[in-house]
Amino acid sequence: MKENKKLKIALEKFKNNEATASKAASMAGIPLSQFLGILVQKKIDFHYGLKELEEDFEGLI
Repeated sequence: MKENKKLKIALEKFKNNEATASKAASMAGIPLSQFLGILVQKKIDFHYGLKELEEDFEGLI
């Protein structure tokens, strides 16, 4: 699977704690569930604390 530039940037920002999973998925232009699947495929650590949960939850309402 060839990654597009947006996805690569989003993954880097997520890995560097510069974006939450939700924000990174949005940056990549893909659904959060798909982004989470990519994290699993690439064996990227999923760091998700209370702050990230609150930010993502706020984005849903």
